[in-house]
Amino acid sequence: FKESDHYRLQPENDTMAPIILTRVSILGKVVSLYRSDIS
Repeated sequence: FKESDHYRLQPENDTMAPIILTRVSILGKVVSLYRSDIS
């Protein structure tokens, strides 16, 4: 999330803390996900 003077990467996992950054570079995007075993 872009906030006033930084970016906040907010994990969906509640046990993890947000990551606060002043600069962000996007290197690519996920277009597919492969899972070999879903139970």
